[in-house]
Amino acid sequence: MEQRRFQESDIEKILEFKKKSVQVSFPDNNFNPEKYKESVLKNFEREPEGMHVLEENGKVIGFLWMSTTRTILGKCGLVHQIYIDDEFRGKGLAKKLMDCAEEYFREKNIKRIKLTVTLENVSAIKLYEKIGYQKKRVVMEKNI
Repeated sequence: MEQRRFQESDIEKILEFKKKSVQVSFPDNNFNPEKYKESVLKNFEREPEGMHVLEENGKVIGFLWMSTTRTILGKCGLVHQIYIDDEFRGKGLAKKLMDCAEEYFREKNIKRIKLTVTLENVSAIKLYEKIGYQKKRVVMEKNI
């Protein structure tokens, strides 16, 4: 198992991960792969060290996308996406990526990390709570 920085050649696998993620978390949403690809590559240009993949025998099996931002409370780390391919789940790899995120933000002297997870993603919520993340806000939505 190898962890390395994201490369532009990884984009098709990342699009596949995102499509699977959207199907689970937002089943009624139309995923636009071109917009997502544009967003990933734009953020990659801005903060390339914030994107990592996990590889097993040359195959990308996981992805971490993080960035830094400023809020009214100061500098903050954002975990945009973390994904582990289905067959590799339950092996501690998501925690490994979250550890990577925390180290990344520590090195940047960032003291607070935010992430968003859908209520349906119970396994991710359990992981985040287990490693010390707390629910701070509720995001409400309405389709009109």
